[in-house]
Amino acid sequence: MKLILFMVTSADGVAAKDEQTDIRAWSSAEDHEFFLRGVKDCDAAVMGRRSWNPDVVCKRKYVLSRHTRAEDYDAATVVLSGEAKEIYGKIADDGNRTVALLGGPATNSLFLNDGLVDEIYLTIEPVLLGAGLRLTSKELVANFRLEETIRLNKRGTVVLHYTREKRAEKASRWRRILQNGLFLEVVRRIELSEESRRFCKHGLGHLLDTARIMYLITLENALPFPEDLVYGAGLLHDIGRDPQNGARTSHAQAGIPAAKTILEECDYADVEIEEILRAIASHSGSRDSEFPTTLAALLYQADKAGRRCFHCQARAECYWPETMKNNSLLF
Repeated sequence: MKLILFMVTSADGVAAKDEQTDIRAWSSAEDHEFFLRGVKDCDAAVMGRRSWNPDVVCKRKYVLSRHTRAEDYDAATVVLSGEAKEIYGKIADDGNRTVALLGGPATNSLFLNDGLVDEIYLTIEPVLLGAGLRLTSKELVANFRLEETIRLNKRGTVVLHYTREKRAEKASRWRRILQNGLFLEVVRRIELSEESRRFCKHGLGHLLDTARIMYLITLENALPFPEDLVYGAGLLHDIGRDPQNGARTSHAQAGIPAAKTILEECDYADVEIEEILRAIASHSGSRDSEFPTTLAALLYQADKAGRRCFHCQARAECYWPETMKNNSLLF
């Protein structure tokens, strides 16, 4: 899901004089038209309680509030509350692929702080407002890149179109998987589906354990696997357990399409993606080796080594043979 933030500020960076003042008192008609056109092209819009705008036209509207009801808005509006990732997941589960974020400073901060905003259309009006509310309400660091500048009128109202920065440093790419929207969606669904599961689970904890153990084995044995490949395979190896995939094929194969999309969005090269996908597709096979020579073998070893069989209350009911169970902490 792509989340696009729309906002207008004065030339001195003020987004609103206060929470009660209508921004159309100082912003241009051209910006209002641009904003409505942009939102209309989206599947849905997310607004805060104070920034809810009845003029917005799109298929679905969401308002973030803990104290109001859907009856307080129009029939197309759904009231949501919770953490940013939880809200993001609910909106994505409704089938929305492109969503406009139309909040105030607090709502913007909520999603920017968790790295969920993909694009920003920031209108700069040629006015000075002095004191007032800013784009965000909290300190944060989020890197964006300017893609285009759109002039709206002769007065000099301009729209700055930013996209979330894709860093070139290879060492940072695997960390971006942890902020990727699709990855967060899938992991959330897996964790919800396994809430009552008594056996080993496959949520973020297991994915991180597997990735870290893979890297420990790599360092201890001086294996020729780059950090990005190790963490990429470890973090994505079980996303095929997403309940939306159904039971048509093995989870190793089912996770390939989503893993490919995530790796592409995180700037992995084609040859790297192919190697990681090969490892994921075959990681369930038996590859017991003290010194794994392939990424798939390394993934298999770490996947099993991370299981805490020695401290599992469901051990007696587990289908794993005793020879495969971990009787002590290996890493």
